[in-house]
Amino acid sequence: MSGLSSEDILAIVAKSLKAEAEPPKGGFFVGLSGGSDSTALLSLLVEAGATPLRAIHVDHGLRPQAEREAEARLVRELCARLGVGLTLARVRPGAIEARARAKGEGIEAAARHYRYRAFSRVLAAHGGGLLYLAHTLDDQVETILMRALAGAGAGGLKGMAERSGPLRRPLLGVHKADLAPWLASRSLAWSEDSTNASEAYARNRIRHLVLPVLAKAWPSWEGGLLSTAAKARAEDEALESLVQPLAFRPDPAGRWIAPRALLDAAWALRERAFLHAAGKLLGKARISSRLARAALEALGSGKGSYRGGGLVLSSCPEGLELGLALDFPGRAGYFVQIDDPGSGILIRTAGRLRVRVEWVEAGKGRGLREAAFSFPLVIRSRRPGDRLSIPGGSKSIDALLAEWGLGIAERDQVPLVEDRDGIVAVLGGRQGARYRFRPGLGGEGDRLLSLHVKGA
Repeated sequence: MSGLSSEDILAIVAKSLKAEAEPPKGGFFVGLSGGSDSTALLSLLVEAGATPLRAIHVDHGLRPQAEREAEARLVRELCARLGVGLTLARVRPGAIEARARAKGEGIEAAARHYRYRAFSRVLAAHGGGLLYLAHTLDDQVETILMRALAGAGAGGLKGMAERSGPLRRPLLGVHKADLAPWLASRSLAWSEDSTNASEAYARNRIRHLVLPVLAKAWPSWEGGLLSTAAKARAEDEALESLVQPLAFRPDPAGRWIAPRALLDAAWALRERAFLHAAGKLLGKARISSRLARAALEALGSGKGSYRGGGLVLSSCPEGLELGLALDFPGRAGYFVQIDDPGSGILIRTAGRLRVRVEWVEAGKGRGLREAAFSFPLVIRSRRPGDRLSIPGGSKSIDALLAEWGLGIAERDQVPLVEDRDGIVAVLGGRQGARYRFRPGLGGEGDRLLSLHVKGA
């Protein structure tokens, strides 16, 4: 779709709103970067009648402070002019780079993690809702091309979905250039992100170096790529229906179990079943296909289990069981996963270790502020290289425990609390030491997650 008029685009956004069966409980939200696309989408949603509407602006802490502050001012002025509520979320400077190093991922992926976590928390604070994002057709083709070059299968090549859970992307069929007349007719100002010109980011290299070559050598490349995406989408739907009888599913005991027949299925189904469950267990969007192949081939060749990548795949009476590796080969240690206890009390055990978890109201107990971490949590013993984030950097866990006067043996007894962003807390109280927490968000009114650890 190209050459759309402003009226056509407004009709597309209005149609997206009308497609909802009922108004969302928490209202409508829009991710507002301050750039031209999200500025146009915010204005389009206002004119299409999305109400109540709130914008969410995330400061990633990656650019010079003056540029970020100017962008925040522009966003405030825009929302005030349009009569839209605004939530500003800030990522601590250095946090994205630290996550990228720790997880072995790019800055873009780390920034996306923090951005979507901020979105989720704002929606949760308002009781839910729908989040509109300003991804355009230009973003879609760049995403598909990047995934193709990274070796993606049908699930990746299908591109971004227009509707996915609470996310809505009504502009996926609209070129960025088609938004310019709308912005001009409404006299809307926007900011330019200085990092968009940097070739340090993969998407920028695709945009500035690869796409001009494709446009010159293959004028119809975009249509061909979108056709590939449509075919991948159909194949992905077919694979998803076929894998359901073979998929890993949590049983009442919390184990992830799949029928042994999975080992005899086509490779595409085996890989899909493993990667989906592994992603859930590890809290990651992307899991190595090499890990899936190694684990499934090991069990297929007759081995009783395979351990790798923080997971263990093993045979069990029900078929196959996939779970987190609960120890560290070659050294003593413990590792227990903690999920949201909901309204009750959650108890987890591993050998002599017993962990009791429940939510308590702020002011009525001690614990971790709800806004300062994400599930799943892990309670574990220390490992070489562990570090805790502190204002202005990070600190070695070994150095911290040494400062507390704990010997080597005592240090192994101190429980560490970890989420997907790193160590959340060091619980040294039972060793006569202290408690130490990662700097986090939160304020009055946050619930606290109370943790009682015995037998470490």
